[in-house]
Amino acid sequence: MDKLTGDYGRGEPGMSPTIREILEGRAKIGYASDDPIRTMKVDGREWTGHAYTYKLTVAHPIENGQEWKTFLTVWFPAGYDKMEYEKLPPMQIDIEAFGTVMPLSSKQDIIGKVYAEISRQMDSARQTKKVGAAAKK
Repeated sequence: MDKLTGDYGRGEPGMSPTIREILEGRAKIGYASDDPIRTMKVDGREWTGHAYTYKLTVAHPIENGQEWKTFLTVWFPAGYDKMEYEKLPPMQIDIEAFGTVMPLSSKQDIIGKVYAEISRQMDSARQTKKVGAAAKK
């Protein structure tokens, strides 16, 4: 059993425990910041886009019973580019892990599912704030 690669012999092969926790709704995700102009290298070329950073809390992938707090950065390509005829690259999600930043996954379907969970938690947090504000009135 390799805890870092997530090869547990169950679920999707190669899916890390961190991704599994996010997709199963056990991760806590909170907004940290955004960067309206962030460049990212995709397929050897630099692209301009918008990045949002989220705080992520999951079960530690190595130390049982411990929490692991880190950051996810979601990057979207800008809706414009010098070479408009080129297809824009897909959304990217990076994770800060063990002192470095690396892609969360190379599979776009997994990235899409992770982003859906981020959006769900952010929408839920906004609804909670609205209800709390309405109760104070």
